[in-house]
Amino acid sequence: MLLRTLDEIREDIAFLAAAVTNHAITNQHRQYLDAFYAESVFSRKSSNERLKKPNLVPRKKINAYIYRVIGKDINVSKALDVEENLSVAYSGYIHAASENIMDLYGGSPPHFHVAGLVGSSRIASSVADTSNYFLRGLMTTIIVAKAFGDRPLATELLTYLPQGYSAESGSKGNET
Repeated sequence: MLLRTLDEIREDIAFLAAAVTNHAITNQHRQYLDAFYAESVFSRKSSNERLKKPNLVPRKKINAYIYRVIGKDINVSKALDVEENLSVAYSGYIHAASENIMDLYGGSPPHFHVAGLVGSSRIASSVADTSNYFLRGLMTTIIVAKAFGDRPLATELLTYLPQGYSAESGSKGNET
């Protein structure tokens, strides 16, 4: 759940910051902000009051904008497919899909590992994936520094990226 939340926050920040750095605030950005600041369940006067759902910008459109505007030499269609696959995989844990629930079952004797999967192969892969989230966070911070016009900070932060990575594209092999 945490990884999916981090992914969506990173996407939202890049979506909004790219509008600033590219001097191109679109209707989708306005729609996003209207939905973000829409009244919530906490602002209802009574529990009987019907809550109007905000007009959210679809996640796929947010990501498509990011790849089109920030990405360099990125196959937008392929990148969107990868994002969707990751989202669906993590969504199964958030919404308790059968496959993801059964991922917690095993051992000898077989049982549900409700206290976590310490000692399983899942730990090593999760630890290995952690560095991706630090890297993504750093790249998002660079984009935000640029959006706020702090070029010296953005330049300094670039030195912390691994050799060959670009904050704009989020991948190796592209110039910043």
